[in-house]
Amino acid sequence: MLDQLSSPLCPPGLEEAARARRWADVGVCGDAVASVGQRVFYEGEAGGREVTLMLTPETKVEAHHLLTPLPIAAFSHALPPTLLDAHATDRGGAVQGTVWVLPPLSLTSLQSLAGETRARLTAAPAEWERQTCLVLLQLVTGLKHMQAQGLEETCLDLTLAARGSKLEGHDPDHRLVIAPPAEHDAPLMSLCQVAAAAAQLFMGADDPLLRARTGSLAVPAAVPSRQAFRALLQLLHQEKAGSLTKVKCILELLLFGPESAGIQGKDPEEVEAVLQKWLDLERATLLHALIRGPLEASVLTKLHLLFLVRSNTRVLREAVKFFEEPEVTEF
Repeated sequence: MLDQLSSPLCPPGLEEAARARRWADVGVCGDAVASVGQRVFYEGEAGGREVTLMLTPETKVEAHHLLTPLPIAAFSHALPPTLLDAHATDRGGAVQGTVWVLPPLSLTSLQSLAGETRARLTAAPAEWERQTCLVLLQLVTGLKHMQAQGLEETCLDLTLAARGSKLEGHDPDHRLVIAPPAEHDAPLMSLCQVAAAAAQLFMGADDPLLRARTGSLAVPAAVPSRQAFRALLQLLHQEKAGSLTKVKCILELLLFGPESAGIQGKDPEEVEAVLQKWLDLERATLLHALIRGPLEASVLTKLHLLFLVRSNTRVLREAVKFFEEPEVTEF
């Protein structure tokens, strides 16, 4: 199931575009629409169809199914330096780099997406929480991936939000595009500070980067799961080796977990029994859905599937504590 959802699928109507294998097979239309790190995005054409092109001087780009929309075609080629990030090119001469052909995407900065989402905090707080948790879960997943590769610092500006456009059946939720840091990217922050800054950004805090660095973190009263977000920020401020893992558990529980009302006040054995019954039912529901047909390849579905496959009652039981206790406890 995971392999199926992690494999790039060519949307209907873009089969010809997916055959692009060289620079002559694609065309750039106009100026860059967005950039993140060394990666520059353009509206383009391939096989007579509208596409989004990503150009980068990186000779190898990882197509991680949770960290970026997957390309329908990718190839290496000598690229015009005028189309690349100014910091990453030498003047004159073509630059060997990578081209990704993507379905048509609507791209926006994380700051702009947070601004759009913040309005829902007072008008529709439950929807705000769902959208914010989904973005933060993607970001923390990306930061954990960087951590596993030995990276200790990055910056919030290395993240874009992408959403499918002009195609039927596109993912209604934003997918994050997370680029690795380069030498010219500054100022860099710790991975936990980047996650904390993003959380504060979506909560509407003034100067979220400064708040993340100094630890002056706050959760608005309008946030539905206020205690869980307080625990999340405290964990990030502690910056321990397992902080990102614990924060990921909290976000997964907020998005996909059971209602806490049926758990509060029970002893540990009862809680574990309730959680095991809930987890078994969720997995059975997923299996039934698979029998009826293939799952949609949305980012929400992928993250939900990973949660059900990898989670267990011990992790869930410990994560539930963050919703109830005023102080952060250890897993």
